[in-house]
Parts: sequence; C-alpha cells; structure tokens
Amino acid sequence: TIATPKELNQLPEGDRITGTKVFYSTQPIYTTNTAGTSDEITHNSRKYRVSQVFDYSGQGFYKAFAVDMTGV
Repeated sequence: TIATPKELNQLPEGDRITGTKVFYSTQPIYTTNTAGTSDEITHNSRKYRVSQVFDYSGQGFYKAFAVDMTGV
C-alpha cells in the first residue's frame, strides 16, 4: 500500500522521502544492522529499500516501510 501521512510521521526522515510504500509479509523483513544491509523488495519492476520494520509476528505478519530506489 502507499504510505499515509500519518504513517510517514513514524519515520524520522518522513518529511524528506517520496515514493514510500508499506509492505506486509508473513516472512521476516530486515533493516540495516551490523550484520549487513537492508532488505530490498521488488514490486511492479521497481526496487524498494526497507527503511523501518514493525514486528507483528505475534499476529502472524511484519509491516515494513520501504523507499523507492528509482533514480538512486
């Protein structure tokens, strides 16, 4: 789904990002940490870099904000 203004407020860089989408998955999704880089999601032939993940695995899913990497 397309990120809403309310959801973008949850991201520290929310006022600078364009092309942010929200993805839901039953598989874990990861952001950058000491072990590597953020996951990338391909959707409709566009690549998105995961910028924030909410772990709702107790409810059976993960919610991730990802930024469109087109032109990066």
